[in-house]
Amino acid sequence: MRVTETSLFVAAAASVVGSALAYARSVLRPYVPPGEQPPSAKTHSVWRIIEQNFSLVAFLCTIAGLVLAKVEGDRWPLTTPAEVVFASAGSALLWHTTRRQDRQPRWAPLLFYVLLTGLFLWALTHWPAAKNTDGVEVWQQAWTFASHLALAVSCGAFIQAGSVAMASVLTTRDRERSSPQPESNVALWGLAALTTSLLITALGGLYTQGIHWSWASSEPWQLLLWLFYVAVWCGSILLEWRGWRLWIWTALGSILTMLMLGTMVV
Repeated sequence: MRVTETSLFVAAAASVVGSALAYARSVLRPYVPPGEQPPSAKTHSVWRIIEQNFSLVAFLCTIAGLVLAKVEGDRWPLTTPAEVVFASAGSALLWHTTRRQDRQPRWAPLLFYVLLTGLFLWALTHWPAAKNTDGVEVWQQAWTFASHLALAVSCGAFIQAGSVAMASVLTTRDRERSSPQPESNVALWGLAALTTSLLITALGGLYTQGIHWSWASSEPWQLLLWLFYVAVWCGSILLEWRGWRLWIWTALGSILTMLMLGTMVV
């Protein structure tokens, strides 16, 4: 049986669903009849390991699908909008694995998996999205790849931070919590990556077309997203936003990120 990029992306989406189910099973407390012992901590750890393995499989399937699409398309990767969406999902999984905190809200990972499942399904409905690269210079494809790679890294960071912020808004009663909030640091790294993407887009346009900005369908969304997170960053640094105010704005940023990715493949 021949493995295709579509089957790999479907496997990645199924693995994300598996991660969500495993995490839900680890945090939900099943009914224990009187006289029986409740599940041990070891059972809880087993489900967490299963969840992490599903997440790893989803990430690897996403990367493998993007590589296979590049090989079969005989072009640079991440040159189509659907590939950028898949890469953003893979980036979000990587951010989720590396920046996951024990002190985060209980339902943050589950909310993250729900957002990620929707992202995978939306991209799959618009796949395959073949792009004709005939007549497109190799260096132009290279600039596009570099810009879209930085964009995917930033979108993954915004989705991860936004899921934690949403869960914090829904579950935390302390509206003015001033303790360190890791999701704001992730969003800051995402802003740096988005800034890099915009700079590469401008330089690539100047080098290949002689213009800095072409106002393509996705570029205004990227600029709007950049302005939004610059405002959030200024609010957190200059106005000392903490607690619910920062969470709400970070959560809105993740929604704006999902809208931008959704419009890219329409």
